[in-house]
Amino acid sequence: MDAPGSETATPALRVAGKLLPGAIQLRFDQKRGFHIVAARDIPAGATVLKERPLAVSIPASAWQSQCRACLTALTPKALQNPIRCTRCNQTVYCTQACAQNDAAAHAGSGECALLHDSDARQQLGEFVREACLALRLHHLPPVQPLLQANVDALLDGPDAQLLLDAAACMVQAARAKADASSNADAKKGKAEPIAGTDDSPEAMLGNLCRVVTNGHELVPAVLPPGSAPAHTDGSLPGAIYRLLSRLNHACRPNTAYFFKPNGVAVLRTLRLLSAEEELTISYVDVLLPRELRRSQLHERFCFWCECQQCQASMAETQGMADVPPQAVASAACELDRAVAEGTALLIEQGDAAAAWAKLEAGLCTAVRAGVHPFHHRCLEAYIGLSSACRIFADKDSEKAAARHRAAAYSLLLAVALDALLHKGQLGVMQQAARLLKVAYGQTHAAVVLNAYQPFHAGLPYQLAAALTQCSSLLEPASM
Repeated sequence: MDAPGSETATPALRVAGKLLPGAIQLRFDQKRGFHIVAARDIPAGATVLKERPLAVSIPASAWQSQCRACLTALTPKALQNPIRCTRCNQTVYCTQACAQNDAAAHAGSGECALLHDSDARQQLGEFVREACLALRLHHLPPVQPLLQANVDALLDGPDAQLLLDAAACMVQAARAKADASSNADAKKGKAEPIAGTDDSPEAMLGNLCRVVTNGHELVPAVLPPGSAPAHTDGSLPGAIYRLLSRLNHACRPNTAYFFKPNGVAVLRTLRLLSAEEELTISYVDVLLPRELRRSQLHERFCFWCECQQCQASMAETQGMADVPPQAVASAACELDRAVAEGTALLIEQGDAAAAWAKLEAGLCTAVRAGVHPFHHRCLEAYIGLSSACRIFADKDSEKAAARHRAAAYSLLLAVALDALLHKGQLGVMQQAARLLKVAYGQTHAAVVLNAYQPFHAGLPYQLAAALTQCSSLLEPASM
């Protein structure tokens, strides 16, 4: 918190969706810009916000298979004769209603003209998703207060020329957009283009930078076990929000969000929030090593993270999840390969037994070579192993051994997350406790070592030592 007087409250929040009554406020200060704070104490697990996006854009790979208005994947029958924009021929809809509702934004923003221009599409490549999203944002009445743009910082970065080229394509598209009164698709829309829109290169670049700085990829809320969401690779729809896009980053966030299939964002608290505490999310994978997290944040969002987690002393994280010494770096890379291969066996082939064997062999080899059990690649292995063992237990007649193993790896994941990120409250410990109850009929701390003992022979002692730290986490309140 900055010194008193340096922070001011803004007018009442406006949101396309639902807010937890009286829960949050929008604030501003010079260091953090606009950000969201708790207006009162908010309990853990509370749904603070459900918000529809201001604008959405889909990647080129989905232009012919996903409704641009509601994001629904077209059925096989609909794909045979899709409803499409007759001018650009790059946009499809699931129903006539979606086509009518989206027509004014699609044509009036200049998106249709941009997609109609094959040279512009080829020049921008996957970045055409961001350009279309920026055009749709530009078409709306200005969002007040304005979202942060970071124009100067982004133009000093490696993607400066791409941003300038995209802005030029946007200007050309805005100038070439068909007059709404003569465009058959736009006539069906429920809204007219905004009068007096500033289509200058500076205005287009500003909104493009706002998309780059504040946009979200609509990662599916449910992922296969062990899989990782795609990030900033153009493979998912992109969206921008009035409130969600204002949340600042922390490597130990106090809220988490997910997206519904229609793009609605749901924000929930991960722990008890005190009045005046800032709400934060993570912009990157929190299980990455500290230096990798910070470099990704600087490259993508133009700031060096100084959150509590990044400023933690080396003594707190030494030998845990940060970048390993060079002597064990190759072992960590081998484990990464084993995790990828084991995950493929589990997800693509459905072979839980083979995945179990591949992941466990890679984990044991890496730990014996010096990779700490709390290294982030080990955490990925625990996720896959816990899933593989649970699936194997459901299919095989010899269920007890697999259940015990699933409990052990879930416990390892829980204690690693708690030790590194103080995340015992995120449900990982509760999941481990449930698996203990399935395997042993109880969740008392005394069974922690028993969850490992049947498999002690042949496995690294480091894993057993890590499991002993679970005792303090298995408290009755978390069961």
